[in-house]
Amino acid sequence: MHRPELSRKPLVGEMGALKAISCIPVEGEPDYYRMEESEHDGSLDWLGTDSRPIVLSFDGNHWNRSVGLEPEHVPDSDDRWLLENQFFGRNKVNRLRDGFLDHLLRVHQHQYEEIKKAKAAGPLVVSYVHGRTANPIEDRFDYVFISDEIGVTECSYDYQGARVAGSDHGIVTAELQLC
Repeated sequence: MHRPELSRKPLVGEMGALKAISCIPVEGEPDYYRMEESEHDGSLDWLGTDSRPIVLSFDGNHWNRSVGLEPEHVPDSDDRWLLENQFFGRNKVNRLRDGFLDHLLRVHQHQYEEIKKAKAAGPLVVSYVHGRTANPIEDRFDYVFISDEIGVTECSYDYQGARVAGSDHGIVTAELQLC
């Protein structure tokens, strides 16, 4: 689906000491560190050095079939998707963590066990379906990332509700608190 030009540009806002960002990568651009973000010259590497509490809403277009709660280590390679994969890996260059995983790890371990039984082949939760109509592939492309100063009390995905409303991506909601 083609997105209007305006929706491809990340939105940046600040509320006191909290930095809130919404990022949608440029379609076909695997390098998340060169996204269109005017405040930071198109770079997200400042995420590793900014000391403010950060919330990042992220349309990652990242194939994540894992049901694991701990991200995998992504070794350096010449893979053209390396920076994207490392953004989600244990050895990422930013200090953010996946809000949904945090929610399951710290608050709802029993919910994680239920998801794992129901979706052993993954993904952990569905926010996007791609592939051919005859062979649809469920995936999780949408995320809420948070820094250590932020806790998650609730986090959920609503793929079906978003589809009914006309979107091709699921709605991700998170109730957060400053720690």
